[in-house]
Amino acid sequence: ATLTLAEIEKATGLSQSELKRVMQSLALSNFKLLSKEPKTKEVEATDKFTVNKGFTNRMIKFKMSVVAATKETNEEHQASRAKIQEDRGPQIDAAIVRVMKSRKTMNHNDLMVEVTKQLQSRFTPHPGDIKKRIEGLIGREFLTRSTSAMNVYEYVA
Repeated sequence: ATLTLAEIEKATGLSQSELKRVMQSLALSNFKLLSKEPKTKEVEATDKFTVNKGFTNRMIKFKMSVVAATKETNEEHQASRAKIQEDRGPQIDAAIVRVMKSRKTMNHNDLMVEVTKQLQSRFTPHPGDIKKRIEGLIGREFLTRSTSAMNVYEYVA
């Protein structure tokens, strides 16, 4: 029986990108378990696959190599970066609150240094991100700006 990639995709329910990887492994690797028409390196939706009845191997068991996944697209990269930033926000908030709880009052630069030092083992926070999180904590009334100096923060118990 000969099937196209589209028919196999419909029958298996695999995503097209995943199915292309698998079909490349089965039809284009050292062990050609499937025959592919046309005989090109790339797998297209219209390609036809047939079981290779002439396949033999002297080993009872053998390992099939799987074609490596393609690099993540720009959109996937942006989405993963956004998710990482989203996950880091609460960690930055917690570090700021920990520092301010112990010090009660602190100027902006010292707070930035202390928070960066605390988070260094996990990741290096961007100064702009720390500043945004400080502003968020001021908005949520965890911190206030000192009345005497604008670059000094006070912890609100």
